[in-house]
Amino acid sequence: ISNSVGWVVLDDSSSFKSGQVIQSLKFYNNKGSLSNTIINRTNWTTIFQTTFNAKSNTSSFSCFFDCYWGVNGGGFDYFDTRITVYRNDFQYPAEPVIALKGISFNSDNRGNPIILFPITGMMGSLGVNTYTVFIQARQNDSDDTLTINTNFPWCCDITEVEN
Repeated sequence: ISNSVGWVVLDDSSSFKSGQVIQSLKFYNNKGSLSNTIINRTNWTTIFQTTFNAKSNTSSFSCFFDCYWGVNGGGFDYFDTRITVYRNDFQYPAEPVIALKGISFNSDNRGNPIILFPITGMMGSLGVNTYTVFIQARQNDSDDTLTINTNFPWCCDITEVEN
């Protein structure tokens, strides 16, 4: 279908080709804001969230988030980060985690990914629906605080690709 400006409008998911980027959403300092910058609780704290609409029943989503972060103090500290994606009209039996990282300070870090951010994850589509992405962190075992520094650039990239 062509409009009067000459743009081609794709409104039928059967017209998407395997590997084609259907949509790419970019969020950063000047186009979005972080919810929380101090992580000092053991429950999951949302740092950033956004909602988007999937355009294909047979696609996958990738989500990438990065920011400048640090932990004060010393001694043993353990923090986690994760990405969760919810289909807004679906009841999940458990947290739909698509990425999980943990860091342990004052240890040799065997079995840990060493850094909390950047973090990236991917999941298959649950159909043409509205989804909400949550970037979260928690203080797993620590007496110190994880701080997200908003004076430095941060970014979140969500990409939908046809399978």
